[in-house]
Amino acid sequence: MFLKSGKYTPLDRLLTLIFVRRVGSGLVLTSFVKMLEAKLSADDFKQVKFYGTDINPLALAETKDMMERNKVDLSQVNLVDTCLGTGLEPASFDIIIFNPPYVVTPAEELKKA
Repeated sequence: MFLKSGKYTPLDRLLTLIFVRRVGSGLVLTSFVKMLEAKLSADDFKQVKFYGTDINPLALAETKDMMERNKVDLSQVNLVDTCLGTGLEPASFDIIIFNPPYVVTPAEELKKA
């Protein structure tokens, strides 16, 4: 759905499936859950399901811990130990977020920025 401005906003309709690949520390997924919780009505928010994947079980544990510390309802979140999304049932996701791995930027490159 497009607004009169021509810009698309995902909150113009109800989102149902959100997928984050490479959850890492859980910051991106947790922030997104909390943002939607603040933007949607309680009834609409309860219909949203969040999926997060990582191949590192420690990252998944950290994500769960971060979500618990931020009072995220874990009944809406599925954390899956898998590469890409191969461990998930086929689904159409409304939003897919890729959280790339951290790469150190050389100091020389930072000076040029």
